[in-house]
Amino acid sequence: MRLRWALSFHEVKVKFSNLLIFLMTVPLAATAVEVDVVTEKSASYFCQGNKNFLACIKPEIDFESRQCIDYVVENSKPCVGSELSQLSSNSSSSEIEKAATLYTQCSMLELLKAENIEYAQFQDCFDSKYDESQVHPKLNKRKQ
Repeated sequence: MRLRWALSFHEVKVKFSNLLIFLMTVPLAATAVEVDVVTEKSASYFCQGNKNFLACIKPEIDFESRQCIDYVVENSKPCVGSELSQLSSNSSSSEIEKAATLYTQCSMLELLKAENIEYAQFQDCFDSKYDESQVHPKLNKRKQ
């Protein structure tokens, strides 16, 4: 069981590492780091980049709607202070990427919390229902 959990956790980490590719498609200016840009990109990752996450958290949401973006941004607010507060206009691109990844991971946990879903329950759903067609082509390395 412990090995299965470790492998599953690793698979989720790999999926989040694909987020970096998605985040880099729209570069951030080092002189004007906008928290709103990071939060919107993160929400876009869940709503359009890899729909497999929200399919197990809030399956009834319309992924292509502004409602989806707003849902993720609103429920991820606690992550802004904890993960993005250290960003400044002098932040390097690697610092921005690291903060954005940590913010997105935090966001997923906050979304689970908002829907009263245990991580193990989410993981079972994610493992059993994962569908490559729900991953944006820019993120799906198997299709490249």
